[in-house]
Amino acid sequence: MLFLTSFCLISNPVFGQVILSPYQFVENRHSGRLFYGEAAIDSGQLDIGPRTATIIGGRYGINVGSGLTIEINASRYKSTRSVYNLTASEGQTKLGDTQLNFGVIDLRFRLNLTGHRTWRKIQPYLAGGGGAAVALEADQSLEEAAGILQEKRYDFGSQFASVISGGLDFELSERITLFGEGVFNLWKVGTPAGWLTTDTDPQGNNPKDQWVATKSLFVGVSYRF
Repeated sequence: MLFLTSFCLISNPVFGQVILSPYQFVENRHSGRLFYGEAAIDSGQLDIGPRTATIIGGRYGINVGSGLTIEINASRYKSTRSVYNLTASEGQTKLGDTQLNFGVIDLRFRLNLTGHRTWRKIQPYLAGGGGAAVALEADQSLEEAAGILQEKRYDFGSQFASVISGGLDFELSERITLFGEGVFNLWKVGTPAGWLTTDTDPQGNNPKDQWVATKSLFVGVSYRF
């Protein structure tokens, strides 16, 4: 009888089979991220806002539900902009390109599409939110050399910025992941007050401000804790 039982178990491997799930639960609720990115920025109708930029930054996230994570993001943009002189007689004359650095801080609500777990070590997500974009450094040497009045100089200032993003996390270990992400931002480019007067713009063609889009791609590393 013992021999017959042993023979049945050996001849039928189904009894000892273990089915592995492609899903793995994420044990940690907190995460910290470092990233690098590049952006293509719409400089606006008058071409006075920032254009291409390189970006570095960091992000903190906490999982508050099965698939929902709240994130605080801070990034620094190193960008360029074109400098123009505007007069009624000569119109808009380009003086050259110069540097403009600004920062973006935002709050995001991230939806993990596989919940609080990975699928074959991958976790796709979508996120949306808003915050502020703030000028950090602006080179105005071209304006100063041309004697352009302050009211005719572009000022990035501080303003509301919205954000929509989507990406993929790839799990290297229980705590460390790599990620790639695409981000779409909206903020405003404001026209200098001196460009809106009847002397420089008698036809009233220059917009007071304009919503512009920024498209960015990021890569980075995340640590869960």
